[in-house]
Amino acid sequence: LDFFNKMDIDGNGVIDACEAVWTLSFYADVSNSVIPSQYTGQEAWTWWVNNIHPDSHLNPNSFPDFNSNGCVDLIDPNLIISYYSWVSTTNPQGLTGPQLMKMFRTQSLNN
Repeated sequence: LDFFNKMDIDGNGVIDACEAVWTLSFYADVSNSVIPSQYTGQEAWTWWVNNIHPDSHLNPNSFPDFNSNGCVDLIDPNLIISYYSWVSTTNPQGLTGPQLMKMFRTQSLNN
């Protein structure tokens, strides 16, 4: 549940293409030095949400590091889109978002 909530960066209860777009935007701003260099990882995300998108519904306590390697890179929005596509084409059989997330991560990160 904690991982699902960290990935649900706009807090709408669904991890979808919006999370991928926000994650890619954050990555681009990190890559282009929009965020001061003293901020990295979670601190960079918090700074970005509070200073670049203060009027958004983004959660500064989230951190869209889908593959848990400690940073947001181009792999993360790809995995978010893959997850969203997988959920869209999977029969959830009553599974919740966190349960689906666990199933997907187990499958994708083992490949």
